[in-house]
Amino acid sequence: MIRSLSNRIVQKKSSVRGFPDRLVTVVDPDSASSAAYHMMAIGLRARLAGTSAKIIAVTSACALEGKSTTCANLGVALAQAGERTLVVDCDLRKPVMHRIFGVPDLWGMADALQGECSPQDTLQRPLPQLSIVPAGLAPPDPALLINGDHFPEYLRDVSEEFRYVLLDIPPIGGVSDSLILANRADGVLLVVDVQSTPKERVRQCRWRLETVGTKVVGVVINHARG
Repeated sequence: MIRSLSNRIVQKKSSVRGFPDRLVTVVDPDSASSAAYHMMAIGLRARLAGTSAKIIAVTSACALEGKSTTCANLGVALAQAGERTLVVDCDLRKPVMHRIFGVPDLWGMADALQGECSPQDTLQRPLPQLSIVPAGLAPPDPALLINGDHFPEYLRDVSEEFRYVLLDIPPIGGVSDSLILANRADGVLLVVDVQSTPKERVRQCRWRLETVGTKVVGVVINHARG
């Protein structure tokens, strides 16, 4: 175990220095942006009320639209509302959730799926009512890793005690991982940068999600002009 841990420390992808400015729900709770995330949390809770749905994938049509920031702040807003919430970084190619929350990425989802650690070893709790699962050290082909039986089993194991589980997944259309992951969720929250994302890309994104039978439960508009 000591040798394995030493190897992990050498191989880990990044330092723990985070992006605290992205967590406006924590660093600036009275801001308009923070209020918007809390309204989003209220809307999601209302949308899922009376259902067994709890696993929501957060994605976008293109990169750099703010999906990870949205996922992180929505998770905080749900936790601040008293809901036990889990955020899982499923973007194995470009993981950032551990940096947003400033938690170590020593063990994560990919490690558990490869049998390097137990599912419970991947859980971290940076805030009350909120737990985080970093992505971990991904193999060369992340799609192959998540397309087997181990991912649903892992998700079931770590999510039992939570009311809401948010999956930060890659943009739709960029890699095959995204549709595989979206299909594992009860619904998808689509983040759109209204200033930079072509409407055709958004339409293609929704069409791809519908082809795999995934329900879009909401659309988040970023950078909208007042």
